[in-house]
Amino acid sequence: MKSFHMRVLSLFFLVLCGATQGFSLFNRQDDCSHESLSDDICCIGFDEDFCRGWRHEMKVGYQKLPWSTRNDIESLICRRGCKIELYNHDGTTPEERGEKFVFDATKSQNHLYKNLDGDDELREMASAVDCSCVVQGAGYGDAAVEAAIGSVVQSNAGPQCRTVRFLENNACKLYDAADCQLNEWEAELNMVPGESRSFSRLQSWSNRHYRKAVRSVSVRRGCKLELYDGSSFDGEVISVAAPNQDTHVTLATNKETTAMDQEAKSAKCIC
Repeated sequence: MKSFHMRVLSLFFLVLCGATQGFSLFNRQDDCSHESLSDDICCIGFDEDFCRGWRHEMKVGYQKLPWSTRNDIESLICRRGCKIELYNHDGTTPEERGEKFVFDATKSQNHLYKNLDGDDELREMASAVDCSCVVQGAGYGDAAVEAAIGSVVQSNAGPQCRTVRFLENNACKLYDAADCQLNEWEAELNMVPGESRSFSRLQSWSNRHYRKAVRSVSVRRGCKLELYDGSSFDGEVISVAAPNQDTHVTLATNKETTAMDQEAKSAKCIC
């Protein structure tokens, strides 16, 4: 009986000591897993570990933290597809902002949380933040995030692409010349959101114009274009995503896309 009482007493002291050290026998991570983030929220900061205490929601963009939350953030949760940069000073340039810590969920398939650890991660030291997402703003749900994560290619086409405009039902445009220009085609090939297009001549004789002819592309903000070197959406594939703004790419001049220059035999436009 004495041994039993000693075990109970030891367990009591273990829990008591653990509480003073921020340790728990219970799964405190559940506080973070229960957090929900709307499409217009990038990350949320908390003044205690495991998403506890007060909460401060942060939208996309640079912002100086309000006085009530400054130098007090101890944990974070970020929406999947987003990234936050913490700074220990407010300023107009990165140099003026001083030390920086980056928490990156841009390639995560789930919301990510983190307990900040010491000075290196600016625990209770953040005065300003810069938040960004691969898909920014309200109205872009899971499909758009899936389309953007891991597929971002920077625009590299020439100034001719600045005049490109997307009609309401168009999301992707294909051209048979560099820089959003046309060579032999009479018009660019427009694709609507969700459209899959095979350039197989067995499906249509007119596809002979498009098969292995695409040289540059335009993708509307919030969408992604996939190009395949197989006629049945198979074989090698490259993706061009436009998370933050309309994107225009000349395939031959981008290392991520050059292999698909004049090789595409099918395409998908995803939004």
